[in-house]
Amino acid sequence: MTEEPADTRERLLDAAAQEFGETGFKRTTISRICARAGANIAAVNYHFGGKERLYRALAERAHALVERLSPLPAEDGDPEQRLREFVRALLGRIVVHEGPLAWLARMWSRELAEPGPMMDLLVELVIRPQHRRLRGIVARLIGRPPEDPLVDRCTASVIGQCMIWLAGRPVLERLGRAVPRTPEELDALAAHIARFSLGGIRALAAEDGRP
Repeated sequence: MTEEPADTRERLLDAAAQEFGETGFKRTTISRICARAGANIAAVNYHFGGKERLYRALAERAHALVERLSPLPAEDGDPEQRLREFVRALLGRIVVHEGPLAWLARMWSRELAEPGPMMDLLVELVIRPQHRRLRGIVARLIGRPPEDPLVDRCTASVIGQCMIWLAGRPVLERLGRAVPRTPEELDALAAHIARFSLGGIRALAAEDGRP
């Protein structure tokens, strides 16, 4: 039976996701990707035109995947509820141990630990849209434009509380902090971060508005 080109392409993407997540962009080689995919050494160049374009295709696939499996809320509607939904969606993207998004979390973790030439691509395709969406929600909570410094600082604080569960996982585990593993545990963590953030945002907004 003749193998379809689309099958080889998907196997290469799957293999690349594992390799990039385990060793990072710099140390991952085309030969390792092809071996893992059970493909000819020339397959990456044939289907993608090189390692960088393969990584781009993988990043684009990641963007589509997270939007489908863990979509971010719209900016309109009650901003407090939107903040809660955003925190839960972001945690659903990064605090994963298995399933379709696990390889993406490992890629993010690897790039954060060892920023390489593909960091800019991940920022533009995945991270910047998330930041822009949250900044819009926070701006509505505070009643200020998105570019206001207070909005920017509050946005960074919310994201930081979520990202520590990805970038800081090795430290947290050594400190005896259990990383959420079930939907219920993730819901509890998301509720805490949202409640903590809303309290801080309200306090800062009120304090900043005093004469």
